[in-house]
Amino acid sequence: MTKKGNQAERINTKLLRIRAFLNYMVECEVIKSNPVNKEKCKKKDVKIDVFSDEQIYHMLSFYRRIKQQDKSYVAYREIKRIETLI
Repeated sequence: MTKKGNQAERINTKLLRIRAFLNYMVECEVIKSNPVNKEKCKKKDVKIDVFSDEQIYHMLSFYRRIKQQDKSYVAYREIKRIETLI
């Protein structure tokens, strides 16, 4: 399946369905063991987006300006948003 260009998620879905069917066949005693149990799930690539230095600089400068303002609800909300991101 990998050679055909299938993604890891699609391969894992197919393996899950085949494994479930063959487990049923084992329960019905049609076959003795499930050969798919030896097959491992494929790992999928995970891409994590990160902030650039310039974006962090702008967030921190915004944070400093908000901190100097009065303690309004909007200022407090924006401070909490930035602290969550950082």
